[in-house]
Amino acid sequence: MNRTRLSSAALVSLLVLAATACGDTQTAPEWPEDCEVICDSLVTDCAYEAYPTMDSCLQGCSYDIELGKDVASQRSCVETANCDLFAIVECQHHAD
Repeated sequence: MNRTRLSSAALVSLLVLAATACGDTQTAPEWPEDCEVICDSLVTDCAYEAYPTMDSCLQGCSYDIELGKDVASQRSCVETANCDLFAIVECQHHAD
């Protein structure tokens, strides 16, 4: 009997596909307001390349919160940076 082993990634992909095909209506996660404001500015207004999608930015921001970073300070800094790339990079230091 010849069995083919699926990699973990392939198995996860199949499960996601099956859940989608079956109409799984899982609601989108709720993100902290500071993250939404930061990401809206970085992704939509500034087209900041480090975060090509809103979802990638929100996940990164949530991770920063888990690490205990000051996201409120970073929000203020990003708003003040007004899409200046160097100022945005400096904003990452405000979160530490």
